[in-house]
Amino acid sequence: MLTSTHFQLIGKSKYQKIFYNQVYQTLYVLWDTPFHMYELDFRLEVDSYFVAILDLRPKKIVLDTRYVNYSAIPETQDWIIKQYSHIYRQIGLKKLAIVNSRNCFAQISFEQIMKYTPQDNFEFRFYREPHEALTWVDIEYDILDMIDISELTTQFERKD
Repeated sequence: MLTSTHFQLIGKSKYQKIFYNQVYQTLYVLWDTPFHMYELDFRLEVDSYFVAILDLRPKKIVLDTRYVNYSAIPETQDWIIKQYSHIYRQIGLKKLAIVNSRNCFAQISFEQIMKYTPQDNFEFRFYREPHEALTWVDIEYDILDMIDISELTTQFERKD
């Protein structure tokens, strides 16, 4: 039985894990990318992310990019904005919280994408820690204590 404290793993790939909480209509996406990867692979991951969004239609999203080391080139940033920025409006998104990448160049990529993404129908903010982001998207404090955040943010097999 799914309770309000459960985020169910609904998809994973080499570079991301996607969790969903049906009660809170919240998607939690954990990305983990290397410094060097093929641009096509990155775009395919972005495609997967937006397929999940269109399928589940969450009202709130926490995009955890702490382990993103790949910095999207400007052409890919433009592609993301042109290809997908309308989807947030289409699904009725209310809040998007992005947990900052520890890599400053990757973080700048996310900031540039968000700078040019229309935000007339949703709020978004950047955060340093997942708990801050989850709190802002209205996951209650007592619920946060019961969520095993380490399960959500378990790192992929890392080589560092």
